[in-house]
Amino acid sequence: MVESGGGVTGGAIAARILAAICGGYFLSSSFAIFLSCTLPVPRAEAVLAATLLSLLVYVAAIIWAFAARTVSMLWATLMLPSLLMLALAAGLNAQQ
Repeated sequence: MVESGGGVTGGAIAARILAAICGGYFLSSSFAIFLSCTLPVPRAEAVLAATLLSLLVYVAAIIWAFAARTVSMLWATLMLPSLLMLALAAGLNAQQ
């Protein structure tokens, strides 16, 4: 990831940009789906609130993409919570 001169390679930057865009979108959309299933308000208000809050999650994911030490840790911290929230949301929807 780091060249012998101390600079960061283009591949590492590209991986972080891809993680910020795609992984951040996946995390924020998973968060919005999960939150809209769990908020105890009418469905339209829950979806609106979840969507607005998911924008904050997306910004945090973009910042995290360039703060994480390694790209593999970055992808793990974006994908694991996303998959967990989607599984929980699917379970909650199955109960309704």
